[in-house]
Amino acid sequence: MPLRKMLHSFFQTCFLINLLISDSTQWVNLYGEKTATYPKSTCSEIPYDVLSAASCFQRCLGTLRIHYMFSYSKDQHTCMCCADLSGDDLVSPQWISFVPVSCKDGYVTYNYTNTQICLKYVSTPCTYPEATGYCQADGGDLIRLDSQLKHEIATDYLLPIANGSTIDVWIQGTKVGNDWFFHDGSKMPEDFDAICPLALDNNVNETHLRVHGSSTFPCWDMVPTRRYSFLCEQYRQFTIYE
Repeated sequence: MPLRKMLHSFFQTCFLINLLISDSTQWVNLYGEKTATYPKSTCSEIPYDVLSAASCFQRCLGTLRIHYMFSYSKDQHTCMCCADLSGDDLVSPQWISFVPVSCKDGYVTYNYTNTQICLKYVSTPCTYPEATGYCQADGGDLIRLDSQLKHEIATDYLLPIANGSTIDVWIQGTKVGNDWFFHDGSKMPEDFDAICPLALDNNVNETHLRVHGSSTFPCWDMVPTRRYSFLCEQYRQFTIYE
């Protein structure tokens, strides 16, 4: 089969590109799946001719590090990069759009702002480092409670799991000095107590966070060697991490 026909057949169902990140010599696989969704008026157009869907994807990731969709018109050689999906549809039968792959088996999908998140509860008790390693090896991380909406989603997910019993679940949170940080090194917001009510012992060894409860889930600190269940999170978005 000619190479062009092979690539065309491949793009009918899935999209794959190997993209060199920054100055690193490490290549990563970035996957997307075809969707019937049109690009939005809030998407950004690449101002030059783009000759393929793969080039469109690469150009989009070169402009911003996070996208929720990209769209390509083969006839017009036009590429739209969508980091904001709130606009009106740009209706045309020529558009082919791609979104991040669906949540993996075992994950539950939730709508979250412009994208979707995938959550997976793991009941096997693990230390904080073990839980973090599991989630990251699966393509995500421990859930990051960085907004009230995220805490509400986590509560909705954990309520039937707890089923009236008290559970302890590791979430992202590492204490350095007197400050709490997420795994990417960013400091937790000053109003974090409003996002997840804090109940801290201020024990010098309790440097990591869990949620604790049966019907409400405030945030408690604990030593990282204790074994608890944990909650993994993945985002349905195209992202480059350096």
